[in-house]
Amino acid sequence: MPPIHPKPSASNRYTVQFDPAHQRIGVSACFANGERTCTFSLQPASHSDKALLSGALAQTFLALGEQAIQIQLLQEQLAVANKQLFGPSSEKKPIPSVEDPAPTGDAATADGKAETATPADSNVLPFKRPAGRKRLPPQLPRIRQEHRLPPDGCCPQCDAQASLRLLPPEVTEQMIVVPAQYQVVEHVRNKGVCRHCGTFVAAPMPKQMVEGSSYGSPSFLAYIACNKYQLGLPYYRQEKLFRQSHVPFNRTTMANLMNTCTDRLVALWLLLKEELLSQSIVHADETTLQVLKEALRSAETDSFMWLYCSALHANHPVILFDYQETRAGCHPREFLAGFTGYLHTDGYAGYDGVKGVTRLGCMAHMRRGFVKALDAIPKEQRSQALAAWPVGKIAVLYRIEKKFIYATPEQRQQARQQFSLPVMNEIKAWLDEFKPKTLPKSLLGKAITYALNQWDSLMVYLNHGWLAIDNNIAERAIKDLVIGRKSWLFADQPEGARTIAVMHSLVQTAVANNLDPYRYLCHVFEVMPTLKTSEELKQLLPWNVVLGDQDAPAELAA
Repeated sequence: MPPIHPKPSASNRYTVQFDPAHQRIGVSACFANGERTCTFSLQPASHSDKALLSGALAQTFLALGEQAIQIQLLQEQLAVANKQLFGPSSEKKPIPSVEDPAPTGDAATADGKAETATPADSNVLPFKRPAGRKRLPPQLPRIRQEHRLPPDGCCPQCDAQASLRLLPPEVTEQMIVVPAQYQVVEHVRNKGVCRHCGTFVAAPMPKQMVEGSSYGSPSFLAYIACNKYQLGLPYYRQEKLFRQSHVPFNRTTMANLMNTCTDRLVALWLLLKEELLSQSIVHADETTLQVLKEALRSAETDSFMWLYCSALHANHPVILFDYQETRAGCHPREFLAGFTGYLHTDGYAGYDGVKGVTRLGCMAHMRRGFVKALDAIPKEQRSQALAAWPVGKIAVLYRIEKKFIYATPEQRQQARQQFSLPVMNEIKAWLDEFKPKTLPKSLLGKAITYALNQWDSLMVYLNHGWLAIDNNIAERAIKDLVIGRKSWLFADQPEGARTIAVMHSLVQTAVANNLDPYRYLCHVFEVMPTLKTSEELKQLLPWNVVLGDQDAPAELAA
């Protein structure tokens, strides 16, 4: 009777060695009751050797299977890394089929098999681009230059005298550039002394944001701030521009001026925060920021810039940045203390500690996981990949949102219940079916796990017409800071990081309220030194400011 083949287990350890000189294979096995070895050439001779070899092969196949899984995971990571380095950054994809591959088994219910209902698009007219060249902006000043015919009216073809009959002129517009000009305003203060009592009297000077600085005019401060915090132009590049115009102005002075202004602008930032927390919806996100000289921290340690902003259709849009040293959950908990509305974020667990809010998930983040899984698959196989099905279903959800983008909140809520809810149910059934069939550490497995963990928060938007399907408004707002960070790279000290937070907040909030950031900051820097109470300060909130049509700064208009 042949011996029973030993089953591979953690207690059975096999070692297989090959001797190329003698073309022999050696197998050694260590069992709980001792060690066995055998050596054979092409075929094992005895039943015991066959049993020993069978156990070694079984364990080898298990090891090969684990290696195959590891190779698959590493190939996925390599494909995603190559996509990030060399591929396009856009996440736009051709909409794959949402019927193939379709869910099977438990997911193939009546809801899963039924064709997804979507609103009709027959009444949407195609966009037609107007023909011809666009006129240059009419609000720009015009300089008229006339190109006249010969005064004697002589025809250049036949030399006939006074033979030209004048026709309506042809007008061609051409844009020109007038480089920035720097001027010096001399403040001449008249002074006097009383002949009777000897009292000295001097004419009052306008109050300044930065007292005693030759560069503290509202227009100059607003120019520096917008160059960096709106256009992403670092101080050292601005220094080069000033040097080209023979203006002796260095980057250290710029940084000190902005830090001094921030000390006074914090009061306005706090008013914006008060307004934001009084609203019913807040979107939040965060990104890294390198600060070189933080106390007890190395220069390479990441700090964080937290973003909080209003919903898309808020009456008073607010965009606020908050600098913190870490990504700990205590920071949003402290910032949002007292807020009791809807908090729209991604799946980061740091927001879980915020009390008294209703969390909303981000559909774009859920989709991003499946898009990454698709990117790791060769292009010719993507249409039949499992990840293509949820991507296609999510595309249906976004088409529904686009269809009702201009509807009232009540109409949008009704449409979501009628059209979007069945699609979400199909996605949930698909996730439940393929969760146990997918490797947990694979890109698809991680995407499915993320979607299921966030499912309750992803469903909240269906019950309200004024909530957004994703957190893209916060990602778009934080993108301006991220793009600027690629230019100025880091903040030298925590004071500079706070300046970045406050200045970006004012600039982007002005843009969100349809104000020119430069003219708005000019107004703030001119008026703020004269204010004494918080009620007066509220007049500088962007929705309370009405800017005139004049473009000249106040110090030149006087």
